[in-house]
Amino acid sequence: MGLQPGGAEGKVLAKATTVEILWEIRANSREWLAVLEEKLGLCMSHESSGVVPTGDRFLKLLNPKRSALPAAKLVQVVRNGWKYAWLSDDYVFELGLRDAIRAKHAVDVLERRDRAYEIFSRGLERMQRGVLPLASGGRKGGTPKLISDDLEARRTYDTWIEEIRALGGQVMDAEEWLGWFEVSDSRKSMQATAEEWDRPECPPWVGEHDYWDALYPPYHPLLLDRLILVCDGDLPYSPYPQRIRRPERGSDQRRMGDSSDSDQILVEGDDLTEFINLREQRARHAAEMTEELLSRLQRSV
Repeated sequence: MGLQPGGAEGKVLAKATTVEILWEIRANSREWLAVLEEKLGLCMSHESSGVVPTGDRFLKLLNPKRSALPAAKLVQVVRNGWKYAWLSDDYVFELGLRDAIRAKHAVDVLERRDRAYEIFSRGLERMQRGVLPLASGGRKGGTPKLISDDLEARRTYDTWIEEIRALGGQVMDAEEWLGWFEVSDSRKSMQATAEEWDRPECPPWVGEHDYWDALYPPYHPLLLDRLILVCDGDLPYSPYPQRIRRPERGSDQRRMGDSSDSDQILVEGDDLTEFINLREQRARHAAEMTEELLSRLQRSV
């Protein structure tokens, strides 16, 4: 059914997500609460047993003292809310549920995410201790070997990446993912965007570096601290869906495909000082956003 949110803060975040989604649906639907309960699958009519939607279940879920919806049930609610056009494509995308709501069984999607995260987090912890990310016996277990041979370490690292990818996830540099997310289009997957940008498929993308010419090996601690697990739906892993909002179109960070004459002038070098200042400002912004993202993800697990 998916891992439970970690710790008290994780449970608070999960409850906040449940409440936010229900309020969004209520605001956009203008339906009676009893109707919402039935259409969202929160309470179904059973005349033989005398069960009739009344709106009480919906109201109880808004109560901050009540538990959040189970993750699989939340996906069902989001799917139905999207089906009735009460939740937009962008909203569902920012929840990381774009693919999950289209899956036949949401539970399977969530369980694959959890397994991918277990492999990801265990591999990171091992490499930070100076050992290979996977056990010497593969899936049979065993004690991971110390990193001593670069070729073996890279080969095992690549296998670690592939095991995660087989479960629908991919390992990425947090800043590089944010760079894509801030200009993303909810109708396009990250893979489609990468093809448009002509980016080589060599995860994890390392921000501001060519993967093949990186100064450090991919298992170096300086790179490990910045890695995140991106799941199907193209958002970072969380044991319970968490909405990550993108900047508005009118902000400094624009969607892919938008252009500005002022930016083109700067890029052409008409005012080098202003161009450098702008680049430094955006670099600081990217660093701040990256730290905020990493901190948020840490709180949710």
